[in-house]
Amino acid sequence: MTVPKWAGESFGRTQIRLSTGTTDERIADARIHDIEAQMRRKIMRKFEASTLWNADSPYR
Repeated sequence: MTVPKWAGESFGRTQIRLSTGTTDERIADARIHDIEAQMRRKIMRKFEASTLWNADSPYR
């Protein structure tokens, strides 16, 4: 997955990869959406931690 430009500096990379944990293409296709969501959460956590943005703020 390509890291968005706005998060690239805080993430430190432009690409990230995660394994589906299988060689079976059908199982991998079933898992891909969950893995993409994990990667997006990882990018957002790194970005939020590197900015002054407060995740607990009611003004998000």
